[in-house]
Amino acid sequence: MNLQITRLQPQKRKKGRFNLFTEDGFLTSLSYETILKFGIRENGCIESERLEQAKQDDTVKYAKEQAMQYVAYAPRSSSQVRKRLQQKGVDEQSINCALETMRRYGYIDDAAYIREFVRSYSAKLGEQAIRQKLLQNGVAGSLIDEVLELPEQTQLEAARACLRKKLPACRQLEPQKTRQRLYGALARRGFSAEIIRHAMEEEQIALEQE
Repeated sequence: MNLQITRLQPQKRKKGRFNLFTEDGFLTSLSYETILKFGIRENGCIESERLEQAKQDDTVKYAKEQAMQYVAYAPRSSSQVRKRLQQKGVDEQSINCALETMRRYGYIDDAAYIREFVRSYSAKLGEQAIRQKLLQNGVAGSLIDEVLELPEQTQLEAARACLRKKLPACRQLEPQKTRQRLYGALARRGFSAEIIRHAMEEEQIALEQE
């Protein structure tokens, strides 16, 4: 079925977008780029199937723009970008097209996201906590297992730094109570029992030498 476009009206709030009208009233809205691409003009006709193609093309373009803005602010996982686009009301087909393009050009890379996440958090969180946060951000567990690398020495240094930060607040406590409180603080940050034990042993040696 052919549709005659009787009017193209620029939107007041969204620059570069136009409302399309037929003799029956409002039809849809499209970006200026999509209108040019599909040759839509006032008093011209367009087949309904081609109009649907234009609308889908326009939605994919919108999805890509929103995804780019989102990852420009901070590194994101594929799942985070998908969730963001869903919140914007984008359909799944358009989301998949946008994600495919973003991956192709390297704007979304879950393996790189894991490595960047580790660099950002390894100085204050243990491996267990980092893994849990990655899972919460939608990264696949199998990929985390494959990519996540956190040397024991890095973990130990982070745990010792945390101990030194927490220790002043425990000065007035009995030794056993101090150990319990410090152990709990490190455990909540995702450090393993072995790392906690080694860190506490090394910090105790350092304290005795002061």
